Amino acid sequence: MILQYCHEDWVLWKVENTLKSVDRDIQKIVEEWDKQEKPKYELIEHEPDKSKAQELLGGAMEIKSTWRRD
Repeated sequence: MILQYCHEDWVLWKVENTLKSVDRDIQKIVEEWDKQEKPKYELIEHEPDKSKAQELLGGAMEIKSTWRRD
């Protein structure tokens, strides 16, 4: 009888502790990502060419790597 009465409280406690554990794991992952070297790239935005599509969406965009082979 006691087990049935406390089951809902236990479920809430278990969910809360599991979510806290997930939050800690996420924080560790984010800290590891922050330590990693950021990707190096160059963002280029071209002016719209006056077409209807580019008038609505804006000019073309281009991403170029800054990595160069010697």
